[in-house]
Amino acid sequence: VLRFRSLILGLRNPLTINSLANLGYTYAQQGQLAKARESLERALKLSEEERGLDHLENARFMILLADVLGNETFASDSEVYLRYALKILNASKGPYHEDTMSCLHRLGTNLAMQKKYSEAEPYFYHAWTRREIQLGKESEATLRSKEGLIASLNSQGLQQEVDKILGVAEEMAH
Repeated sequence: VLRFRSLILGLRNPLTINSLANLGYTYAQQGQLAKARESLERALKLSEEERGLDHLENARFMILLADVLGNETFASDSEVYLRYALKILNASKGPYHEDTMSCLHRLGTNLAMQKKYSEAEPYFYHAWTRREIQLGKESEATLRSKEGLIASLNSQGLQQEVDKILGVAEEMAH
């Protein structure tokens, strides 16, 4: 598809750029991370040139690229992409859209992997509280963000804050 779109529509056509990003995603699914990174970085560069820096499709490419880079080896690179994607998503879809809340959680996870627990905390907090409003208290996504927040607080030694979230203080008062 990429080859035909490149020939017929040109390399800078939005459909061709999307095909290039999809190829990168396919490479990632196959474990070919170097090829995935190369395709996604190229797609992102072309998209930024053709669509502008803050286009919503760029946020999708940035999140895919952050996933390919991972949270360990290239954590700081992933962090940059996730922060910019979050900015785009907040502006385009709003703070309570699932894509925005998912990006909040991903950024919290990335920061926690870098042992930046105090920085990760607000991202997990906002992902958790917004998901609780939008998806409910028992949603798997809500619970994952809540667990991320608790782990981040525990890593900082903030047991009192963890107890508040878990409702321990209320139980002891009764």
